[in-house]
Amino acid sequence: MAEAETKTAKSEAWQPPAWYHMALLVVAVVTVGATIFFSLRADKKKSITVRYLGERALLSREGRNGAGLSVSFAGEQVDAPWLLSGRLENTGTLPIEARDVEKPIQLSFSTGKVIGAEITEKNQPAIEASAVHDKDSVTLAHALLNPGDFIGFNIIFDGKPGAPTASMRISGVPRVEQVVSSVGEKKSYATLFPLPTPILYLALILGSIVGLFLVGSGLFNSGREVVRFLWPLLRPRPAVPVRRSAAEAVDEAVKLWRIFPQPASPEARLIAKMMMIIPTPELADKPEELATIIGAKVSKDLLAALKVDARSAGALVSRELKNELRDRLATALYISLSSPDDKLAQEEMRNTEASVDGLIARAKQLAVPPSTETDNRPLRKIESAELVGGLLLLAVGAAFAVVLGGTWRTVLGI
Repeated sequence: MAEAETKTAKSEAWQPPAWYHMALLVVAVVTVGATIFFSLRADKKKSITVRYLGERALLSREGRNGAGLSVSFAGEQVDAPWLLSGRLENTGTLPIEARDVEKPIQLSFSTGKVIGAEITEKNQPAIEASAVHDKDSVTLAHALLNPGDFIGFNIIFDGKPGAPTASMRISGVPRVEQVVSSVGEKKSYATLFPLPTPILYLALILGSIVGLFLVGSGLFNSGREVVRFLWPLLRPRPAVPVRRSAAEAVDEAVKLWRIFPQPASPEARLIAKMMMIIPTPELADKPEELATIIGAKVSKDLLAALKVDARSAGALVSRELKNELRDRLATALYISLSSPDDKLAQEEMRNTEASVDGLIARAKQLAVPPSTETDNRPLRKIESAELVGGLLLLAVGAAFAVVLGGTWRTVLGI
């Protein structure tokens, strides 16, 4: 028996439609294809970066005069010695060979006289590199630079140097990237921690898909609620004829309720039973008379157990009698009216607050066919939860787009 119930439960489980599997397949193919494309594109890139540590004075004029010092370099008197340190790096993913260099990198300075330049370090001792200078420029020549190789250099000036301007002619390198770094500066990454290139692009693509999904869901949910709210004004629909039995169904519901009115809630039903009388429909609009009858007929211990007094019990029975009438009328309208008037009439009937006669009169109005050719029903009540949820999804998706957009620009170097 248990095995049969398990099989039945499994057969009744939700089965995704065919388009769901197709959509997942398309997303997977696009994600894998885009990851491979961007990874291969990133793996085929030539790039050179000159990273400066910033210029600094080796000796101030005040310090030299105060100590009675003089400075000379290569036998030449130097009034204001300055030092600029830097590093030339292959920051691409492809090697730069000697044959790729038509014109090596030249750093030009608008101010400050260049009096010396030298190569200070190499990450590989076998790297061929040299620094040649004249009074306003330095040429950094090199042979093969593999990805990650770098050459450190120092340039000595007489006078404070101006901002350097780099020029070169190297195959596959459109321009020289120049970066000013401070001592001990940490390398920045597009992500929280460095990732392999394929994993980085996979994470970016998946994040972008999630962001687009959130934006689309937010627009769909919030837009749907706005359209539903304004639909009667945007496109009035032809009136739908009601069935002839709608008015009769309302009369039948009222007749049955008048014969045996029954409060809707269990507490009110118990109090009515203990009153030893059948509450008449007229009493439904008279909570004070009901309170008097309850005070005389119903046990005070029962009222205490229900945590009510005679006055509140009378109000409860009165309210629940009308609620039961309201439910009967709403059900009668829903069953007898044609779609889509049935649900609208049912909803309006359940939300109508009136006396017994007012409820009956409103039900009869809803059962009468519209007299005009268009349906001028009131605006639909907007679902605030759906609207707020849609706007929240839209905001989160927009935040995803802003953050990932900046990350994409950093990774692609736009």
